[in-house]
Amino acid sequence: MTSVPPLIEALCNPDHDILQKLKKLLGKTDAKTILSVPHLIDGLQHPEKDVRQSVIELLACFRPTLVEAIPVLEGLRIADPDEQIRASAEIFFQTRCQMTIPELISLLSNSDPRIRLQAAEEIGRCGPGATAAIPALIKTLGDEYCGVRGKAAEAFKCIGPGAEAVATLIRLLQDRMDFYLKEEIADVLTTIGPEAADSVTALADCLRNPDSRVSQIAADLLGRIGKSSVQSLVVALRDPNDGVRCIAAEALGKMGPDAVEAVPELKSACCFSGQGAPRAVRSLGKIGRAAVPALVHILRDPDDDLRRVAAESLQELGPDAVDAVPALIEALEAKNWRVQYSAAEALGAIGTEATAAGPALRKLLDVSPDDQMRAAAKALGKIGQEAIRPYLDLLRNGNTEIQRKALDDLARIGSGGVAGLCAALCDQNVFVRKHAALLLGTIQPTAVDTVRALMNALHDPDDEVREQACDALGHIGSGAVEAAPGLVELIVNGNDRLSSFAVRALSKIGAGSAPVVPALTKALKDDRASVRADAAEAIGKIGPDAIAAIPALIDALADRHDSVRRMAIASLQVFGSDAVNAVPALIQVLQETALPDKLLTRPRAAATLGSIGRGSVAAVPALVEALRENGSRGLSFAAARALGEIGPDAAEAVPALHSAILNCVDPDARLASLESLEKIGLRVVDAVPILIEGLRDYDLMRRKCAELLGKIGSTAAIPDLYQVVLHDEDDLVRNVAAVALGKLGPTAISGLVDALSDSDDEVREHAVDALEEIGPDAVIAVPALIEMLHDPNSEVRWKSAFLLGEFSHSAVAAAPALKLVRLSDPEEAVRSMADKSLSRIVLGE
Repeated sequence: MTSVPPLIEALCNPDHDILQKLKKLLGKTDAKTILSVPHLIDGLQHPEKDVRQSVIELLACFRPTLVEAIPVLEGLRIADPDEQIRASAEIFFQTRCQMTIPELISLLSNSDPRIRLQAAEEIGRCGPGATAAIPALIKTLGDEYCGVRGKAAEAFKCIGPGAEAVATLIRLLQDRMDFYLKEEIADVLTTIGPEAADSVTALADCLRNPDSRVSQIAADLLGRIGKSSVQSLVVALRDPNDGVRCIAAEALGKMGPDAVEAVPELKSACCFSGQGAPRAVRSLGKIGRAAVPALVHILRDPDDDLRRVAAESLQELGPDAVDAVPALIEALEAKNWRVQYSAAEALGAIGTEATAAGPALRKLLDVSPDDQMRAAAKALGKIGQEAIRPYLDLLRNGNTEIQRKALDDLARIGSGGVAGLCAALCDQNVFVRKHAALLLGTIQPTAVDTVRALMNALHDPDDEVREQACDALGHIGSGAVEAAPGLVELIVNGNDRLSSFAVRALSKIGAGSAPVVPALTKALKDDRASVRADAAEAIGKIGPDAIAAIPALIDALADRHDSVRRMAIASLQVFGSDAVNAVPALIQVLQETALPDKLLTRPRAAATLGSIGRGSVAAVPALVEALRENGSRGLSFAAARALGEIGPDAAEAVPALHSAILNCVDPDARLASLESLEKIGLRVVDAVPILIEGLRDYDLMRRKCAELLGKIGSTAAIPDLYQVVLHDEDDLVRNVAAVALGKLGPTAISGLVDALSDSDDEVREHAVDALEEIGPDAVIAVPALIEMLHDPNSEVRWKSAFLLGEFSHSAVAAAPALKLVRLSDPEEAVRSMADKSLSRIVLGE
């Protein structure tokens, strides 16, 4: 457990997120076990005002109030040098010092909005015992400040709205234009359930509200109330407005089986035009088995879209839709492919009870396009062995084409056809065995029985069958680790082709195959280059478990075939610093300038040196030379990255990295050089001109250069960062540059304030965005932002209002202007934001 004094001290942390998490931790009901009363009282006398404020808020979480703290709070209320602390202490006394419910109710009429907010919040903390406050809270929902209105609404969630309040809340939901309050009321109303049955009529009226948010909330609430609201929703299904029919159907669907009495009306709703009809069909699917006859009826409707939705709803019911099997079989003959597809999917969801659909599905599998064919195959697999038995019978036919078609169909069926393919691996016909192994590799099943069947096939007398078995095991990957010993045996005893297939399979099986490392190490000495390359690749895919193979991989760096060397280099990279003994050999590869660029051997050597890290310090001169080649494909990039991974020990590479940042033709290499320079260590004097120049490069470079200029605190870069913030085409680049300016102090921020008066709308928008990115330090911009509330551009006005709210009580001078905007701005979004920000400023939120 963290010691107590640092917890108190941390309450002045400038990071808002950290501070909020800390307050949440300390505000828990068991906080007295974390903090002692003396420490809390010490916190009230802390020299930092933010700590005093936070401790006052923390004390408010305790019920009952810690009486030992009251004398100190009294002193703060009278004599604290900070006005906000005095006000907070006053609010504490007004709302939380052992006040009764009637006293708190009286404070809901106080002239100070902060006290009204705190009173509403404290009433909410009282929970169900505060039901007497409900009438006053309803009145408070009309408060001038949205923060107070929001706390009043939140209080209902804790108290429970009560039957007498629900009707009022529903009326407010319909009548008020305050978006934020609507959200709060909606949240409160979501707590109601069957006990709110008296509100069904009022909610049914809301279904016709022109505000879609209101109608959706009403539909959701009717669904929550349950059976008593079914008839109101049934009436709404007959409404001439399609939107009302849609939300009524959705609400009935959300009720599920409780809406069973609405089945006839939902079935009739399918006769209407518009979106209400398909919504009604979907809702039938959610009601359950009782709706199956209605869905079967719709499945024979002339409207293809309704038939498709009916099939999808039957699919959702799964085995409960078994009575619909005959109608679904008929639907497989539909001319519309979507109906066919959905019917096949539904039959698959019904599963083993849909055996009668086997012939029709097999026919669809034979003659239909890809989508229907896949759905039919999937359904056959889910129905089970009875549905696929005819394919197994066809494997005994002597005609190769018939056998191939049967095997292909089993593969299409997927997991349901795997057993048949595994059985085919033992067929007397070599073609059947080979094609079955090939298809198992294609569908990549992972069941233990499948892997073991393929392991047996590794001993097949036919080489091609064994090759396909190796390939299939490789496609299965790590799930085939059990087959590793059999594959090793093929490497040792098989012919060239078989050895190569076995090594490739092991490389794909990868991790978990550590017991085969000795065999792969031996394969690195094989006479065949392809086997050596595959063995090197396999070792890399096994990873750290194959560390014993590092010496053999180092030897392979001298192989006469470049393919082997490339694979050995790539595998060594996996081992990181454990491959430090490979550094001399890797340097030698890196210096082979005669190697063709297209082989990428040298870039891979550079990357592997980087993965080794500080152990590659001897390679720095060679990496610098590779960086200076400036043009080799990928080499400059890999060399730059490697120097960064080596870190401060690569300091001698700094001049070359400077040059690469400015001159390298590969943009990725320029960025890698910049990032490596940061890891090695920036010298401010040398780096600033280069970083300023980088602000004119491509977007990722501009972003990184701006970030580093802020990090090193270079005031010389302020003019260039201004240009980026105000004119750069990339949002992220502008944001990073704004943060950088914020780190350079008030002098840098003043330039952004000046930009707020620019004639270009976009420049003004970007300036406001930049001030937002800077955060609380941009508070010096408040007077200019007040002016921006009258900007001709509505986006600028909205952003300015939002940012003033972010400054909270520090922007109190903006309150009169925000009040005016709240009442008179032509844009509703701007008015709402001004209202919200005004509340935050006045209430200190």
